[in-house]
Amino acid sequence: MSTLRLESAAALLGISPVTLRKRAAVGTVPGYKPGKAWVFLEAELLDYLKSCAPCPSFAAQIRRTGGSDSSLTGEKFGSLLARQIDAKRRRLKHSPATAPMSKSGSVIDLTTRGRTPPPAG
Repeated sequence: MSTLRLESAAALLGISPVTLRKRAAVGTVPGYKPGKAWVFLEAELLDYLKSCAPCPSFAAQIRRTGGSDSSLTGEKFGSLLARQIDAKRRRLKHSPATAPMSKSGSVIDLTTRGRTPPPAG
């Protein structure tokens, strides 16, 4: 049987010595205090580690939900982009390619920017 001091036992468990001291005092972690210092049996600490439930984040199954490798995301946004481009092309085909119009419907002379030209002469 191998015994460990507080710091060594905390390093074995991967927690801080303060946390280990509190857990040992409450009885959560097996430990002994024959005098002023805590002492832990290595075999009991290893059994304690084995009895602990795994962290839910590690136990949960990993699901891919997007990213650059996701074929579903690529298909979804690729088809959306294709539809937007197609609609824009259709609008451009059907719109008349005329000169800019004013509010009254007359053609704007871009050299005068819609203002009346100054009198000639």
